[in-house]
Amino acid sequence: MNTSVEFNPSTHSPGQKTEGHKVRSLLQGWRQKLKTHSYQASGAGVDFVLEASSESPKEFYMTAHKSGVKKSDSIKINDSSRSQTYEVLEVDYYSDPSDMWMARLVLVG
Repeated sequence: MNTSVEFNPSTHSPGQKTEGHKVRSLLQGWRQKLKTHSYQASGAGVDFVLEASSESPKEFYMTAHKSGVKKSDSIKINDSSRSQTYEVLEVDYYSDPSDMWMARLVLVG
């Protein structure tokens, strides 16, 4: 089955947005809201705790201080020899301090 769509300028006014433009606009806005949060693994100080999950070898639990982390954001942990990237599957903030959270992560790279 071959489907083709033609654009007819006579049915589209210059100020009118096409359906495809609306979808691209929504996706771009969604992508901009997702953030990558970077952490440095070091022995000098503890900025976070990362623990392996017993549920899956690619899942981890992380506790840290940093506001703004939300579901679907990326967490990048760097050390001297490599970096690992995780996706936030779910996150729960503590009430005190309000910028401390615990999240379930999945290793993506």
